[in-house]
Amino acid sequence: MDYQKLAEKFSDRKILVVGDIILDHYIYGNSRRISPEAPVPVINFGDEFYGCGGAANVAVNLMNLGAEVKLCGRIGKDDWGRKIKELLRKEEFLVKDLIVAKDYSNPVKTRLISDGQQIVRLDREIITPLSSLNENKAFSAISENINNFRPHAIIISDYAKGFLSVLLTSNIIKLARKHKIKVIVDPKGLDYSKYKGADFITPNTTEAEQVCGFKVDSDENIEKALRYISRISGIKNVLITRGSRGTSFLNYKKKIDTLRTEIREVYDVTGAGDTFSAVFTLGVISGFSVKESVDIANTAAGIVIQRMGTSSVTQHELISRLYDKSDFKLLTRSSAGIIVNTYRTSGKKIVFTNGCFDLFHSGHLDLLKQSKELGDILIVAINSDNSVRKLKGQERPIINENERVSIISALNCVDHVIIFEEDTPLELIEIIKPEILTKGSDYRKQDVIGRNVLSGYGGVVKIIPISKDVSTSTLVRRIKNTY
Repeated sequence: MDYQKLAEKFSDRKILVVGDIILDHYIYGNSRRISPEAPVPVINFGDEFYGCGGAANVAVNLMNLGAEVKLCGRIGKDDWGRKIKELLRKEEFLVKDLIVAKDYSNPVKTRLISDGQQIVRLDREIITPLSSLNENKAFSAISENINNFRPHAIIISDYAKGFLSVLLTSNIIKLARKHKIKVIVDPKGLDYSKYKGADFITPNTTEAEQVCGFKVDSDENIEKALRYISRISGIKNVLITRGSRGTSFLNYKKKIDTLRTEIREVYDVTGAGDTFSAVFTLGVISGFSVKESVDIANTAAGIVIQRMGTSSVTQHELISRLYDKSDFKLLTRSSAGIIVNTYRTSGKKIVFTNGCFDLFHSGHLDLLKQSKELGDILIVAINSDNSVRKLKGQERPIINENERVSIISALNCVDHVIIFEEDTPLELIEIIKPEILTKGSDYRKQDVIGRNVLSGYGGVVKIIPISKDVSTSTLVRRIKNTY
């Protein structure tokens, strides 16, 4: 899987999120004694936090992953509604597509957390269906976004709080199909027929059990549930998210697969489903297969559950975790900055070196091994075939760039390899901003490309001693003389 498409593609995607907007409220404190009034802990108040929940959390996840996002939902004309507006504006959302209803108050989920442990959740909500007037306003706003914003996908984030009526949901899907826009549904309730015509539906295990009427706790029952949901909803692509067991999915070819989740310590599952919906949608509209998109979404959800409270994932966090799961070393220019920032945030020192590395020899090996010893992460920039021809002549390179990448990548001392087309790696050095830049002792420090860039932010150039008797040119001459 080419994870680097994430950086290149996610920022080019447009998504419209439609659904129930919830206000998440967290109260943090600590407990040192039991109440004399009842056998319950006494919580000493520490702090409180408000966050976007429901469809708004999906939208925030998408924006933090680099997508362009519009949100359509309903807010009340009260303190909770004003708080949601304030939060969305901080995230730089336009709130003109929100339906403001006088007779409505958004659901509020208050979680009391003591010493890192959720003690209780208090829900304040009254399920209120949209009025006919507001339903028309909502569909008008959605239609306008489809016509003007031109989204690549619509996410229907249904929390069964009254916004997504059967009629509104059906009309959204019909309009999306007319414009050939993908629709991904995160469902609630027992009537999945209202989602007919959508491209994907993603219930979790609890939601699947509610609609199926049986336990979804075995491979046999998972298959049964997937096929049942596909039949009652009329949707060919069904995914059931199963927490630590991963995600099982039925595709349009009626084949079933399961991708397991990497098990990590779980702090809070709040919002993990929203993150999954956001990342999965970005995956499928960015050229990834369903299986690849599930893998990426599982990884993103795995990051969220390691945090307390409603959370979202950034592009560089996701790419970094995906790289942790793989042995993929080749970087592109667009992903290099993200990966390097992740390393630097964790306090790692970046070392950079470059060269043609044609006919790899012991001098190259000495350069790379000694370079790695100077820091934590070694990035090696390799001249492309075209670049080598410009520098060395039409007979070079002897080894093409793909083979040179394979050879360098196989070395344990090398963390990442990147190819550059230019005559010099100056642009890459400006992107990566290594703490240390190395060259072999056949160079003088004052002649090293990028030296001035490094001196501007406190980086240093190191000259690595290597044997003068070893070079690619010498090897080429020996080979020619032999024949």
